[in-house]
Amino acid sequence: MQWWQTAVIALIPTTGAVVAIIPATRDLRLRRQTDITDRFVKLIATAHGRPIDRDAVGVAEQVAVIYLLASLARRNRWLRPGTRAMLVGLSAWSGSSEHTAVAEAAKQALRDVPVRGRFLGIL
Repeated sequence: MQWWQTAVIALIPTTGAVVAIIPATRDLRLRRQTDITDRFVKLIATAHGRPIDRDAVGVAEQVAVIYLLASLARRNRWLRPGTRAMLVGLSAWSGSSEHTAVAEAAKQALRDVPVRGRFLGIL
């Protein structure tokens, strides 16, 4: 057997493995984004004061979640438009001291979230 025949025979399973890994990594990325989105929705509900899995939250927990959402948006560009929209809404709260504390935290967190991401240039 010639050397090039050995190389071709070795290249066939290697090519198959490379072709098989592409859909697997796409599936893994999609599952990761779906998991992040589910957590993001739960965090937004908590930041708004209406958690999905509990009865109520305190102001300190709302403020902490607001900063956590800003941190997530800095790391995941595709979350930036949703985070900015939510923070703009929360920053308009007024009235009681609790609402004022949440609004101030949202304004501060809004400054920490980059304006433009790769997500269609929205917001």
